[in-house]
Amino acid sequence: MNKPYTKLDIFKKISLVLLLLPVYLGSYLSQEFNLPSLAFLVIILAPFYFQNLDKLIESFYNLTSVRSFKYLILLVAYSLISLIYSLNSSLGFSIIAIIILSVFVGVLFSQFKVMEIYKYIAWSGLTYTIILYLEIPHLFFNYFTESQRFAYYHGDISMNPNYYSVFLIFFIIYFLYSIIKSNSRFTRLINLLAFCLTVFFIFETQSRTGFVTVILILLFAFIIRKNMQTIIVSSLFVTFLLFVLLLNVNFNFESRLFEADVNNRDNNWKVAIEKYIESPQSILFGNGMGSSSIVIGESNNVYFAINEKGQRVADAHNMYIEYLLDVGIIGLILLCAYLIGLAVFNYKDSTYLNFLPSLLIIIVILLSGLAGNQTRSYHFMIMFSIVIANTIQRKKKLNKGDLKPK
Repeated sequence: MNKPYTKLDIFKKISLVLLLLPVYLGSYLSQEFNLPSLAFLVIILAPFYFQNLDKLIESFYNLTSVRSFKYLILLVAYSLISLIYSLNSSLGFSIIAIIILSVFVGVLFSQFKVMEIYKYIAWSGLTYTIILYLEIPHLFFNYFTESQRFAYYHGDISMNPNYYSVFLIFFIIYFLYSIIKSNSRFTRLINLLAFCLTVFFIFETQSRTGFVTVILILLFAFIIRKNMQTIIVSSLFVTFLLFVLLLNVNFNFESRLFEADVNNRDNNWKVAIEKYIESPQSILFGNGMGSSSIVIGESNNVYFAINEKGQRVADAHNMYIEYLLDVGIIGLILLCAYLIGLAVFNYKDSTYLNFLPSLLIIIVILLSGLAGNQTRSYHFMIMFSIVIANTIQRKKKLNKGDLKPK
């Protein structure tokens, strides 16, 4: 009798631990070794390539039979065509590659116990975060910060605290899952400590995006599962939140986390919308994948930077507006249909623990999209590969009759 899942060997476990390195050392790897993050991912996942090809093809076929995945196929095809008239085709292609690779990695991961893979990613990510917070990398790498915000670095380590805070929520989702699932008090305690520590690091990034998103997804998780465990966890979380606020640890909450000011992002949004509605063509088809920052940067009313080609660029700071500018209303509808469709597929007629990780990851991407675009980041591939792998395994069980939808 064939085993449903392959066991993770030591090489695959090491691969998972190293998988996160580009999140922290992407700039260093690119400058010193001319190794882009996407190339590093392809190399570091080599231990996962030695699998049964027929099973991989079967997994991909199962994924393509999920209705919402067809929206992704249309989005990718549509985005590739848009590169013909894109103002920054190289960036556009990179964004498309990230989306495609999230599927590729998800198919590889689907041959194993997904939550075991998630475990190694979450714990190694927390370990890297602790090392970073203790400034140990300063002994080996040259990087600096322009503020007191954690994970706001330039140099060999180049990071954005807003994006990193969202990645930290990805770890929190695993720790929450483990707290709820485990019957061992010790395991619950360890994961609860990891949970609280990760929340603390989100505070330290001073990211309002991460702060609001983590509160909303935790409230959502507790609302849909009303039992003693979730009540205890939510109570402890609120207590910890109040405790950190009371101590005012290392930074002034009043100056950042609880301000209503959005750092002129509303100005970028206004300019972006004005550019979007300039013509019927841009409304429907956009300006080509990867073009949004250049389109916004053309305005004299926004803060801009100069890219390597000498072009003025300004971030949209909003996934939805960015997709409108890049691929128009058609592309945005396809993206939302893909994400929401996968959420519904994983949630419908499923048990709480089975749908919780995938559903929360998708909600994090949708919520944080109001202030940034996770789909263009390296860590999106890691986050969404878990959703893809869970989706494939759920589809396989439905096909075999192990799960019986209503």
